[in-house]
Order: sequence, then C-alpha cells, then structure tokens
Amino acid sequence: MMQPPGFEDSSFPTHVCRLQKALYGLKQAPRAWFHKLSSFLLQLGFQCSRADASLFYFHSASDIIILLIYVDDILITGSNPPQVHHIISQLSSHFALRDLGDISYFLGIEVTRLPHVLHLNQQRYIHQLLEHADLLGAKSVNTPGALGKLLSATNGEPLSALDATHYRNLVGALQYITLTRPEISFAVNRACQYMAHPTTSHLQAAKHILRYLKGTTTHGLSIHASPSWSLQAIPMQIGLHVSMIKEAPVAFVFFLAPISSHGPPPSNVSSLVVVQNRSTEHLLFSPLSVAALAANSVFHARSKHIEIDLHFVRDKVLRKELLIQYVPSTDQLANVFTKHVPSCQFSTARTRLSIVPRPVSLREDDRQAPAPAADSSPL
Repeated sequence: MMQPPGFEDSSFPTHVCRLQKALYGLKQAPRAWFHKLSSFLLQLGFQCSRADASLFYFHSASDIIILLIYVDDILITGSNPPQVHHIISQLSSHFALRDLGDISYFLGIEVTRLPHVLHLNQQRYIHQLLEHADLLGAKSVNTPGALGKLLSATNGEPLSALDATHYRNLVGALQYITLTRPEISFAVNRACQYMAHPTTSHLQAAKHILRYLKGTTTHGLSIHASPSWSLQAIPMQIGLHVSMIKEAPVAFVFFLAPISSHGPPPSNVSSLVVVQNRSTEHLLFSPLSVAALAANSVFHARSKHIEIDLHFVRDKVLRKELLIQYVPSTDQLANVFTKHVPSCQFSTARTRLSIVPRPVSLREDDRQAPAPAADSSPL
C-alpha cells in the first residue's frame, strides 16, 4: 500500500508498505477475510462449491450442512439441527459471531416461515424499484408481457444516454427479482437482449413488467416440505419468428418434491435428461407427434435427422422405465418461460409453480399451539 499521509519515510518517499496483516477499509481486506474464513471451513471438513465460491457444504453419511457467505453475513442450514449448532459453536470459538436466529430478511429477500412451508418474497425490493421508476401510481396489469407482441431492435426510437442507463438499471434489477418470481423470466430475458441499444418500445416493455409486479407485490416462491418425492419431466418444443431471435431460450423448472418442467430450444429434437429413481419416470409431452415417435419404432422420412444417441428414449420406453403421457398445451407449465400466454393460463401456471401470495405469519407460540377441537366455534 502507499505510505499513509503524515507517516512518509523521508529517506524513501517513493517506497510502498508491505502489509503483514489486512487492514479494514483497504481493497485487500475482503479477500483476506474470505481466505481466513474459507480456510477454517475447509479444516472443519466443508467443501467449496464449484458453481459458487461463496457456497460451502459438509456431507456425511446421512446428513448435509450448507453454508452461504455474503461478506460478513453467514446463512447456515442442515438436515441435522444438533450438528448445525455444533458447527456454529466451532465458528464462534474462532470468530466473533452473533446468532440472529431464523432468517427473515437477506439481500432483499423476505422469508416467511410456516410449518412445512418456506415463502420467499421481494416485496420491499419491488416497492423500491417501483419508486425509483416513478410507477407507484401506475395501473397494474395481469401478465408481465403483452400477448402477441415480440420485441425487436428496430421498434421504437433510440433512447438518450441517460434513459438508456435508466433502462439498464431497471432490467438489471428485474433480473434479480426473477430469483423469487421466475414467472417473469421470459419477459425479462427479452428485455435483456437489447441492453446495448435500447429503444422506447424496450423501455415500455420493462415498465410493463413493473406494472405487473405492482399488482402482485406480495407474491413469491413457496417451498413446501415433502416426505417423499417422484420426478416428472416435461419436454416442450417451441417455435418463434426467425427474424426476432436466433434461438429460443432454454427454460428449466425444478421442484424439490414432485415435478421438473423442461422447455428445450426450438429444434427437431426434444432433449431429455433422465434422473434415475426406483420407480418408473413420467415423461409428459405437449406435441402428440413427439410422443408417437418416442413410443413407436417406426421409420419416418424426417426422423432420420434425429441424433442416434437420443434413441435411448425409445429403449427406456420399451423397458418400462419411462411412461409417455400427453399434457395439453394449456396445461404446459413451461409455456410461461418461452412465450407470453393469456392471463387465465398464466395465472393457473403461476399458482402451479408455487408462486403465491405471502401467507400470514404467526408468532412462534401460535405455530406450536395445538389445533382447535372440531366442535369449537370460530372467533
């Protein structure tokens, strides 16, 4: 570091100082703190995730503990509460910690805890974004995008430099909201494609998403606990106007309990990743032609272009490891991630994706209170 003002060495005025220990306030301090904390976690047996350097996990024969670091804030959870408390005590013996209890708010995400339900919501963050965009008094809409309208680079007038910066800020904030509001992912994805040269139509589309969020500020992602699980894969083939985009987005929905919905890119091949389970897997198709090709080993003129390694679908159908089922397009959950749909269909899919209003949170003693008798009258 540079010699601090007032403490310069007159004999060596151009020399720099070599740090023996990180000082708070310097740009090297966060790196030094993370190195010290991560080194201690590795000593405890934690492993660092390859997907996220701030995520650590400890896995034993029957239990798992997950620890997330954000600067000096730490989230920790696990399948064995006594083991979690043991890890906290070990951290407390090495660092000055303060246990804040169950999580309620973290990085703009509000957490509501109910028995067997965890609800994630960004109501405060959305309200701040609406205030920043001056849309608190705007009229709300039922869907994040207008039905039948696709953005293009030529629609609208180019924005000024100031408005273009404002547009990028809005879209960047909307990307963060998709963590708990995945139903807006398609509309936000389209808005992100024009960050370099946005126009008035793009800004209008971003404000349309905000108007949708204004009417659904209490909605969020609800995670339900389940003692058992099964897996259903839903591939979906989509098509969009070639002049608008080169490829359609790939969309995945993962349910911890029952379902996984998959919307692959537009091609003549429907891709499938099979997750092994003890029971027969369910494969739900929207196009009946795809289901027929998967179930019947019949040669077609256009089927010769299907990649050979993807014929494993037919093999698994013959071995009764995959069960082909038809799902109507109106019931296809992945549709909301690949195109704008009517409001009634969008609302149904949103609910089935566990994106619901925030439940009423009870006090801890009320949560543990026994249920009232069947013959008791309501207050």
